[in-house]
Amino acid sequence: MSKERNDLNREQAWAYREQRKAEALAMNLDLKDFVLAADRENDVATGMKGPRRAIVALAQKMAAQGATYGQVLGQTIPTASGKPFKIAEGELLGYVCANGYCTLTPPKK
Repeated sequence: MSKERNDLNREQAWAYREQRKAEALAMNLDLKDFVLAADRENDVATGMKGPRRAIVALAQKMAAQGATYGQVLGQTIPTASGKPFKIAEGELLGYVCANGYCTLTPPKK
């Protein structure tokens, strides 16, 4: 592991690991055109540290409007500290979709 990886806080380290898992899962898939659909209720604890609840809420809101995976990826949300947080593959595929908050449907051809 690089020094850069060792300087991450706990939340960033989690996101780093999830991103690597997501990249491994989606290695041969082009998911940007897959349509998101909200699935189960956002039950992420409100008192939990980090932006996970907001990520799930945004993904589900955009899914209700018919957004694609590529449209949600890269969106920014505000964090408790006021800094913007950019949604990466690890959060969207590795957390939101992997935990059933949203599902991916292949595009119609």
